Order: sequence, then structure tokens, then C-alpha cells
Amino acid sequence: KTNFKILPNPFNSSFIITTPKNLENKVSEIIFYDIKGNEVLRDKSISSGNTKVNFSKENLSTGLYFLRIISGQDEYYSKITYLR
Repeated sequence: KTNFKILPNPFNSSFIITTPKNLENKVSEIIFYDIKGNEVLRDKSISSGNTKVNFSKENLSTGLYFLRIISGQDEYYSKITYLR
């Protein structure tokens, strides 16, 4: 199991994802889904260590979102709460 640190959670405009040092492959992209499973954002500008993700979607409502983090052939999932 690999743990990504996502801070702050809940967030309102941006957050930091810290990738674990034991991760074998570089994170290639992060995909955000709403509670209904619709893709709302895709970010491919990921670097090792700490990555700041700006989340400025005016049309999104406050609530729970899911992150799908892709690293090589592995996928990791996390929940995050967006507050306006």
C-alpha cells in the first residue's frame, strides 16, 4: 500500500500532493471525479516529491471528489473535499 499525503483536506483552491519516496514509478497523471463518477479535471503536470495542484473550477460545487493517481501501471485512489 502506498500513501499519498494530500494537504489541506478539505481545500478551496489548491492542495499539495506529496508522493511517497518508495514509489517505483513517477506519477504520470491525476484525474478528478465527482461523486457521480464524471471526470472533472485531469492534471499531467506532476513531479516527484511535492506537487501543487490548482483546482479553480468555477462551475464545481462544494463536496466530495475522488482522485485517481496513475503511476506506471499502478493506480491509487483517494477522497478529497472541495470547499468554495
